[in-house]
Amino acid sequence: MDTVIPFMAVACDNLTSSSQTYYIHVNRGTCEGTMYFSLSMNERIKTGQGVFSFSGTASNPGNSSISLSGVDSSVLTLNLANNTTIPPEAIVTSVNTSGTQSPSQGNVHHMVLPATESSTWYTSTVASASSGHYNIDVSDGFQAAQRWQFKYNALATAKSTMKNVKITLEWEYDIANTGYKSY
Repeated sequence: MDTVIPFMAVACDNLTSSSQTYYIHVNRGTCEGTMYFSLSMNERIKTGQGVFSFSGTASNPGNSSISLSGVDSSVLTLNLANNTTIPPEAIVTSVNTSGTQSPSQGNVHHMVLPATESSTWYTSTVASASSGHYNIDVSDGFQAAQRWQFKYNALATAKSTMKNVKITLEWEYDIANTGYKSY
């Protein structure tokens, strides 16, 4: 057949959904004769994670007034805005923190602030001197590559410090935003 077809569209079976049809658009270009090529398909949305360390030590003066809401520590800041290990426009799906409190106390809550995009502190869903987990997910739309802040709240009357503070971010990203590069 010697007709010129500007492009070819081929229906591809979608094994995960019977209600959608996908097409491949192939430009013929100026080629005359038979064309041979191979195609590959991959997921566009990828996932990843990173563990990042805050520098410095957060200090808590202690809850000397025995306030039921406890007392917040000083704030540590970590700027991930230009971190090249995080894919461009990666959206956070999960946040966890860890640290070493001295002396170790009960009724301690870690707190994080995605400081570039929010002014709301997120309090850990569990009371723990050594770890925190937060109700932050993809629906919040927070970028991983931004400025993050950390502090902790303690009910104990004694002074304390927290060092070796780390934040673990899990994210998802669209490889169309990375030049189709996986991280």
